[in-house]
Amino acid sequence: MKIFIIIGFSLILSACASLPENYSEISADQLIRGIASNNKPKIMPSNYSFTVENNIEMYSANYNVVGSYTSGMVLDPTKEAEKYCLEKRIEPINKKSEEGRHFLFCGSVASIFIAFHYLSTEIAGRNTGHTYAYFDHVAFFNVNKKTSQSDIESIANKIIKFEKSTVDHEYVLDYQSLKMDKIVSILKGYVG
Repeated sequence: MKIFIIIGFSLILSACASLPENYSEISADQLIRGIASNNKPKIMPSNYSFTVENNIEMYSANYNVVGSYTSGMVLDPTKEAEKYCLEKRIEPINKKSEEGRHFLFCGSVASIFIAFHYLSTEIAGRNTGHTYAYFDHVAFFNVNKKTSQSDIESIANKIIKFEKSTVDHEYVLDYQSLKMDKIVSILKGYVG
């Protein structure tokens, strides 16, 4: 009986959504924080970052994921970003998946929104008894101008640096970073 109480309590803690019904009223920062708050264990922190450089805003978060994306309790960052685009009236252009990385591109006359999501798998069991642990690496980009080649390279470089700095290289399984030219090629297909 005690085990059922513990499982029920942990499900309640991990399934509390923190996003409103109407995404048109929130910012990209609120979106990424809401997704992380919903997906991570309540007692574990998320790592957030926000930078602006050359009119390119980058919102990023990485955190341990509670549960599985197939459970329905974990919010898929790419799907939530698409909902955000639709409700903000920023037209989704395309989705692209490459080597476990997921990209979503949305655009309007004045701006481009890019969502990046990578789910890393790590060896666990050090203190949990579980075999694997999963970590989300999510970055959203708002680009408020027509993108140049240097902007595209800057975004690709930010994605590479973000991923490398948030993946625990000591425990991650089957990790291979995407090459700069591959990311640039993906971005060029939908941005610019």
